[in-house]
Amino acid sequence: MDVLAMVRKEFNVDDSRIYLMGHSLGGGGALHMGEKYSSTWAAVAALAPAAFGFQWTADSELRDVPLLIIQGDADTTVLPAVSQQLAEQLKGLKFRSEYKLLPGFDHGGIIAGSMPDVFRFFAEHTQPASK
Repeated sequence: MDVLAMVRKEFNVDDSRIYLMGHSLGGGGALHMGEKYSSTWAAVAALAPAAFGFQWTADSELRDVPLLIIQGDADTTVLPAVSQQLAEQLKGLKFRSEYKLLPGFDHGGIIAGSMPDVFRFFAEHTQPASK
């Protein structure tokens, strides 16, 4: 958040288009930081998120932030079933979430393999002016 503050000070940042993305433990971290600073993000993407032990509820701060979870079906580090279960839980809690399973991608390959979907998702979401 300190780096974001420095970037905002130094550059002309469109506050309606600040996005957060992470992979693996960073994906879990993106979900954590997304929750903690939910009013900052226009959208959050978690790639093969290692989000073990998170307790999501219907009153989560992240619930109204557009959320993308992408998983590779060949991942043996974060199993696809784990991300699928997370996505189903979030959908059941009425989160603004999208889940995508990409065929043929393993834990590392999902990073480059998911970028077209991540950039599409981010381009579709801006933060409302009143947020």
